[in-house]
Amino acid sequence: MLENTLVMIKPDHYEFADEIILQLDFNAIRTNLGRVSSIPREVIREHYLPLKGEPFYEYMTEYFVGKPTVIAVYTGNNIINKMREMIGNTDPIKAGKDTIRGKYSEDSLQLATLEKRPLKNVIHASESLEEALREIKVWERFLK
Repeated sequence: MLENTLVMIKPDHYEFADEIILQLDFNAIRTNLGRVSSIPREVIREHYLPLKGEPFYEYMTEYFVGKPTVIAVYTGNNIINKMREMIGNTDPIKAGKDTIRGKYSEDSLQLATLEKRPLKNVIHASESLEEALREIKVWERFLK
């Protein structure tokens, strides 16, 4: 089934954004790209709205405000699962070394939770078709 998915390079790895996007482009078809120099509070809060109520929601969303990001939309058959495989486990120390998170981060969910800070896991990718549609709509004004 032909799907779209949204990918966001997180601010803590913005310096590697072009390199990461090139790696993803090699394996998937990119349809849109956007560069955001300063993430608006309302946009990041809307992006992570499904996590509202989680103990980390406030400090996680505030971490993004005013920082840069690169967002991209990719399309293809089963692209959501393919992209998540390329990106790797949410917890970078559990991600394979051949994945984006495994290559670019050594952070751990356990340490981030202990320090009450966002997990520095490089990249976000939609987890489902419904989530992708919602996230693309949230970021559409920044996509070209």
